[in-house]
Amino acid sequence: MENARRAFAAADISLDELGRRMGYDGKSARKSAWFLNKTIDPRLC
Repeated sequence: MENARRAFAAADISLDELGRRMGYDGKSARKSAWFLNKTIDPRLC
């Protein structure tokens, strides 16, 4: 998970953009990306 957080920080994209790239739309894009970035266990996403 730490590698994913570092990659996100280095990518210089917003949580909205990350969520859209993960396949989510609208408000759920940002929420899903935020949860993925903050959770300890990515299987919860």
